[in-house]
Order: sequence, then C-alpha cells, then structure tokens
Amino acid sequence: MQIFFSNSVKNGLLPIVLDTEIIEQLFVAARKNLFFQLKVDLPSQQITNAELNFKEEFEIAEDIKSFLIAGMDEISMTLQYKEDIKNYENRRLKEKPWVAEDPQEILK
Repeated sequence: MQIFFSNSVKNGLLPIVLDTEIIEQLFVAARKNLFFQLKVDLPSQQITNAELNFKEEFEIAEDIKSFLIAGMDEISMTLQYKEDIKNYENRRLKEKPWVAEDPQEILK
C-alpha cells in the first residue's frame, strides 16, 4: 500500500484512506445514483456530498498536501534549489578538482 500511496502522490493523485464502512455507504449511494459525485477539498481535508449531507475528514501529511496543492513533481521540487545545487557543485569542484577529471584520460 505504501508503494501505491507514494506513486499516486508522485503522479499528482490524492490517495485517501477511509474506513470500510464509509466506503460501503458511498458504494450504496453510487449504485442508487449514476451521477453521484463527491467533492474533495484538499486544503480543508474534507470529502463532501451536499445531497447526502455527507462530510468526512481525511488525514494527509502536510508536506504531501503542500506538494499536491502547488501542483509540483519531484523535478520542480528539486529545481526550487537550483541555485543551491549550482553553488554546491562549484564549491565541490574547488575543493575536489579531481572529481571533474575524465577517468579515461587518467588511465592513458
């Protein structure tokens, strides 16, 4: 389940875990109405349906919530630190210049 959860978030999907009895109630409602819809409000962490007077809160880690609300992926998250990464790379090359050497050239 953890792999599914992690992959869902990476693909911009919000995996919500609900109690089995709540899921059963929702299936019953969906069978009665083919146009049944739920509203998922991520910022308030609620699932609602006004017709059924249904309101359920769900748990989600704050970092995952922010990640999904911002519409980010792992690459865009990394790019937030683009300048820090460049600075690190430059500093590393100054401290360890041999890192940039071509191993093929060294072995000649």
